[in-house]
Amino acid sequence: MADAKTISPQKLQDEPPATLLDVRLLEDFEAEHLPNAQSNCIFEVAFVERLDSDEEKKSAACVVYGANAKSHEAEMAAERLAALGYTDVSILEGGIDAWKDSGLSVEGSGTPPQSPEIPSGSLPLNLEESLVQWTGRNLLNRHYGTIGLKSGKITVENGE
Repeated sequence: MADAKTISPQKLQDEPPATLLDVRLLEDFEAEHLPNAQSNCIFEVAFVERLDSDEEKKSAACVVYGANAKSHEAEMAAERLAALGYTDVSILEGGIDAWKDSGLSVEGSGTPPQSPEIPSGSLPLNLEESLVQWTGRNLLNRHYGTIGLKSGKITVENGE
């Protein structure tokens, strides 16, 4: 969204919007989120269904935020909201990271989602049992498919 409006953490604190949407994964929201924020992950098909379709809400101020300046979920959400008729959408500059860096408080469990420990090393893929499954989505449909693999291995170093 090339011309998306943005709002600084300080201005957001001083002028809270009618709607504040955390568009990250639910697990991230539960760990920490801005006060008075609602969770609505942009990556879920139900994103649109969870929005308030009231015309008055669509014209009221709405601020969306993601993880940080490098993540793209807030821009995706702002584009989707604009396409749905929301007329006053802003993106929190720098996401929740900028909010915290400004010394502002967050709510939540304080426990970030944990990834499982993955040992370092390299393993060949079992080609008889391995395949890539994919799902494509749009507003109305889902498409599924699989892709077989001819060769491959998985290499892990330092958990990556």
